[in-house]
Amino acid sequence: MHRNYYFDMDGVVVEYNIGAFTGDDPLYLQKNAHYFRDLEPDYRMLEVIDTMFKRSRYSGDHIYLLTSIPMNGAIFNEHFHDKITWVNKWLPYLDINSILISVTSKRDAVEYIQNHQLSAKDILIDDYNKNLMDWQKNGGISVKYCNGINTPESFDGIRVHHTWSAEEILSALENISK
Repeated sequence: MHRNYYFDMDGVVVEYNIGAFTGDDPLYLQKNAHYFRDLEPDYRMLEVIDTMFKRSRYSGDHIYLLTSIPMNGAIFNEHFHDKITWVNKWLPYLDINSILISVTSKRDAVEYIQNHQLSAKDILIDDYNKNLMDWQKNGGISVKYCNGINTPESFDGIRVHHTWSAEEILSALENISK
């Protein structure tokens, strides 16, 4: 059985800067800041995705990026373009159909874009509990990426940690549905 792995971008594949999301005029919402375009990747997770992508030729697994963008007029287009630019720079082998961008819940995006209900073959790797709980509640498997900023104990489920090697993360993800 093939599996679908959905990797969140912000805080998982891309380093999260909490300061850019705070204050009355947060940096990530400032027009022409191009906040998402030049963010530093989490190199460990890039290695995980690269390895899983290479293995997918034999396993039949699918690798997706699943990211959210606020539905905020002009900034939406900037965020959309900047996230696609980031992916093309760091993960150029990913097909455009493997990049899912949501303005609603991540579960809704998958169910609408891919036209299927979540099941145990749909695995979300995310750092945000709300996304993880919604995904799990609706039939998918959730894996919390403990990125050093969030609180690992706040999610009662499968966790992988930013301090683990890429090999340890890969092993944990591949053993989920065995």
